[in-house]
Amino acid sequence: MRTELLLLLAPLVVACGGANMTTYTPVHEETKYSEDSFFAAARTGAERLGYVTRASDSATHALDTREKQVAVSSVPRLSYKYSFHIETGGGTLSIEATCLENSATNENSFKDCGDDRPDRVVKELAALKKEILEAAPSASRDKTDWGALDDSKAGSAAKDDDEADAKGKDEKAQKSKDEKAQKAKDEKAQKGKDEKKTASAAPEKQKKKD
Repeated sequence: MRTELLLLLAPLVVACGGANMTTYTPVHEETKYSEDSFFAAARTGAERLGYVTRASDSATHALDTREKQVAVSSVPRLSYKYSFHIETGGGTLSIEATCLENSATNENSFKDCGDDRPDRVVKELAALKKEILEAAPSASRDKTDWGALDDSKAGSAAKDDDEADAKGKDEKAQKSKDEKAQKAKDEKAQKGKDEKKTASAAPEKQKKKD
């Protein structure tokens, strides 16, 4: 009876311990960096570690990474899903790790991991924090106003289009002018030929009359 009970409880033990859950504390650290430059650093740091940004809001200085799924065991098929929510509002770095896990009794249903997180997620959280803080100084030095740069590019492109249009109009006008001049030249030449032909035909006509 004892053995049978242990066999029945085994899948539940795997479900709870398979992901190697550990104590988790969200990141909340005040810094000297501006929220804008810090937000750029957050994006850079996440990208360096291979996270894909699922949602990003520069107004609230918040971004969410795409969810990843990690298999814990094949029999039963246990796994967990996790992602990171990052905020830099007010120059304070906040990172939360969301986590969902399934169970041996229902492999297709995922529920919140609770207060703890898988050891892998906790380590990645620490690495993400480190990467963002290391990217912050260079992001802070970069004062590029991307919005203004985009406007400048747009203005430059518009100027180029105007210049191209003006050039096209000038070329068209010059072509028309050249065509008219050539036509006048051809007409003048033809008129000269006709007058010469008429002049040469007059003596012959007078000769026949005599």
